[in-house]
Amino acid sequence: MGVATIVAAMMLRVLHSAHEQSLRSSLQDAAHVTADAVTRFVEDHRRAVAAAAIAIEHGTDQATLLPALHQAYPGLLTMAVTDATGTVVAASPTLTPSGQPVTQQGFNIADRPYFVAARQSTDVHVSEVFRGRGLGDDVIVALAVALQDEQGAFSGVLQAALDLTQLGEILGDTADDPYSYVVIDNHDRAIFASSNQTIQPLDSVADRDWLATGRSVPSGDIFTLEEADTDWLGIFMPSAQGWTVGIGTPKARLYQYGPGTLVATGLLLIAVSLMAWLLARWLARRVSRPVAHVARAMAKADLDDPSPSIQLPASGSSEVQDLVQSLQTLLTRLADSHTRLKEALTRESSARELLQIEMEDREQIIKARTLELHEANMALEQLSRQDGLTGLGNRRLLDERLELAWENCARDGEWLTVVLVDIDHFKAFNDTYGHQAGDQALKQVARALQRCTHRASDLAARYGGEEFCILLPRTAQDGAERFAEHIVEAVRQLAIIHGGGINGLVTISAGVATQRPESSGSATDLIGRADAALYQAKARGRDRWVCAKSLQLVAGRD
Repeated sequence: MGVATIVAAMMLRVLHSAHEQSLRSSLQDAAHVTADAVTRFVEDHRRAVAAAAIAIEHGTDQATLLPALHQAYPGLLTMAVTDATGTVVAASPTLTPSGQPVTQQGFNIADRPYFVAARQSTDVHVSEVFRGRGLGDDVIVALAVALQDEQGAFSGVLQAALDLTQLGEILGDTADDPYSYVVIDNHDRAIFASSNQTIQPLDSVADRDWLATGRSVPSGDIFTLEEADTDWLGIFMPSAQGWTVGIGTPKARLYQYGPGTLVATGLLLIAVSLMAWLLARWLARRVSRPVAHVARAMAKADLDDPSPSIQLPASGSSEVQDLVQSLQTLLTRLADSHTRLKEALTRESSARELLQIEMEDREQIIKARTLELHEANMALEQLSRQDGLTGLGNRRLLDERLELAWENCARDGEWLTVVLVDIDHFKAFNDTYGHQAGDQALKQVARALQRCTHRASDLAARYGGEEFCILLPRTAQDGAERFAEHIVEAVRQLAIIHGGGINGLVTISAGVATQRPESSGSATDLIGRADAALYQAKARGRDRWVCAKSLQLVAGRD
């Protein structure tokens, strides 16, 4: 009897230890996943804000970009662009909570710490948690980055407010979630807390017992907190932003075994004890036949159908009859426990299937959102290298391709040609026909230049205003001159009426510079020579091209 009790106690101890280790491992895994999710949430939106700032600096329309970015990133609550003084000049949403246009309210954020920090930095600044104003009074974290004009001077700030409630969806905060979450900034203030907690964003948690207890152990280690009504297991993990992510679960989960397991263990203890008692009786009274008969009957017992009773021979003693009755009762109880255990296993299997389906659904959602973020980033990257009006490459793309072409031609000993183009009397055209007609003329000239560049290595880009730059790698002097004549004639053939232009049409002047790149020169020098040739073309009456050879200008041809 004593040995059976010891064996059962050891089984219960092993079961409890395995359950506790499983719970602790799950808690640590959840902490790592949660900290990574918080970091990805902030970093994905930081990259989106940085790409949007580049697009704005290269001329993308703010009124179009902000709503598109806002729609692509639902984690952004509000977005705003300011001028150099901090006054909001564009926003999404465009209306205040009271329905008034944001840009007409004179909102100024120059006194906000994130405005000052962004102005002094070249990277996207992540602010501390605070309560917004003007565009809403939500508790937010601001992402802010400085904007520069074409001369590199500070021209304003692009600011986006993170919707902290999105963390609940990312972390899977639901009523039946076994974990409680809290995200704390470096001033011990709450950024986010589970819906089952009384903590609100911006609440100070510096005086909470669990904060002191959690920080008394190394980061990533599990700690125990004993409270009046509930004991907790908790863990703190740092995020990349310097925040602290905390996860807790009630310690009572250590003792939440399945009912089937508890019943089966208890019945096992009873069965072992009874068998030991029967053995002792047999050894004491030598009742071999009745005990053997009982043993055979028990061996044939079916837990799925325990109704047949155990029959004893007539010679069976009253003690053995009592034993048979007890065994019959035990068999019935075992059958009941067996039935309940099967039902519990069936419910557990169904729960696992539902959990697997839910995990697969969430994985598909995550994949879809990741694809959306990638597509949005690709679109922003394209916008940052393309002129919004003409569709040609912008100044940024031109600088990158010019440096690459310089290096390649220097390595291979090839010629590199740059052609600078300016539309003649374009200001007068705008003044006479209006800016809308001027934009259409720019587009037509741009398409004509684009049609003249046939090779994949050639590039036609908008250089600024009515100026264009054409990059022709591996093109020598003769080819450059033929190309210049071709584009001047191509623009004439557009036949765009211009009363103040040469022969009553829109025409262009072009400056051509050709050089074999060497280690002593630079791409900037080549651009300068092309610009000097363009100046000469205008001085000689426009509607022509002039070619600069080496450092001397060569007379151009009409």
